[in-house]
Amino acid sequence: MTLAQLQGQLARLIGLQNVSNDPNVAAWVTDALNQAQLEIAVDLQIPRTRFTLGPGVNPFVLPPGIQSWGVLAVRDITNDNPLAIIDPSRRLAESNPTATGVPIFAEYGFNQLNLYPAPTTPVQIEVVAAVIPADMVLATDQPWNGQYPDYHGLIAMKAALLIHESDWSDPKRTQWVMGRYAARLNQFVKRINAKKDAKPRSEVEISDAPRT
Repeated sequence: MTLAQLQGQLARLIGLQNVSNDPNVAAWVTDALNQAQLEIAVDLQIPRTRFTLGPGVNPFVLPPGIQSWGVLAVRDITNDNPLAIIDPSRRLAESNPTATGVPIFAEYGFNQLNLYPAPTTPVQIEVVAAVIPADMVLATDQPWNGQYPDYHGLIAMKAALLIHESDWSDPKRTQWVMGRYAARLNQFVKRINAKKDAKPRSEVEISDAPRT
């Protein structure tokens, strides 16, 4: 869906023919849709992107625009080795910071990754991460950077609920939108998490770390 289509759907959800029919709604409808887009994106760690860093050695600095705790998977391409993601406190408690060798863990924090054991020679890593979606500005812009088009309608439902928090006097309509939103969101979460390796997660237990 485009921003214009989402605005039309939002109008219908709150009982308007067009968002312009209510000056208060018209004034912040785009902000409401962008806020809804961001809240869903952070909750589900979407949209996602894949990129490579290196060859290099610690630290590997992440590009801008990554969500907080948004790194979902890391692979050492050089050694063909998937890495367990841990936070700095866990790494300090479990791993010798001076150890070197083939990396097993990726310490994730402070907008960077450090591999442990630290690589003795430059390596290249592949990263899957959730990014902060671009705000929709133009009528043709799409949410979540164009990903998941069959679930874009969730954003209009979420925006309608945000509008309800400020001023929406129809409790029956509110209840219907809440129920529809919850059911559709639950379906979306199941699709995203259909496979174990695709589940959003920012940290895995060290006991889950792969060995090569």
